[in-house]
Amino acid sequence: MFNASVFYDDGSGEPVADAASLLMGIDWLLGQHVSVINMSFSGPPNKLLERAIDVLAKRGVPVFAAVGNEGPLAPPRYPAAYPNTIGVTAVDRQHNVYRMAGRGKHVTLAAPGVHVRVAAADGSGVQSGTSLAAPMAAAFYLGETHSAQDNADNALNLLRNNAIDLGNAGPDETYGHGLVNLKLTETATLERTASR
Repeated sequence: MFNASVFYDDGSGEPVADAASLLMGIDWLLGQHVSVINMSFSGPPNKLLERAIDVLAKRGVPVFAAVGNEGPLAPPRYPAAYPNTIGVTAVDRQHNVYRMAGRGKHVTLAAPGVHVRVAAADGSGVQSGTSLAAPMAAAFYLGETHSAQDNADNALNLLRNNAIDLGNAGPDETYGHGLVNLKLTETATLERTASR
């Protein structure tokens, strides 16, 4: 697993990222031959970033991105809203959507992301947000690539087709295709272990 550090201090103590730092991070990750990229941030659209994600899609490297935490009435946030990105929302243990999660046609999948225990400088803490759900969905995707003959499209289709439908029947603007199916990934892991 690799982490591209794309944020920097804007001078006021706030971490920011711009198109240049994001493109440098993507280029570095490609150099590490990663098979999936997670983007746990959201912001306004940017043509350069969109083109970079299009290139990743052509190379078979899917991008999972957080749909944002600006609330259900917020406009679509990027990169999650780009056509070649898998937009991920967050749900709690009861499969209720995170109350501040974005909504829209760009929501592809849901993953756990509410009251998640995380490492913090002062010890373990608990956080919520779509930025926590996106890497969970990316991890589930990695669990599927082996059972799908390492084909990105096949693995993504497995995730979508086997997602646990939530909300209205079929894909919707709150949960997308539904919650990533942990049992599917567990089955794939058991099958790989048994074949060794």
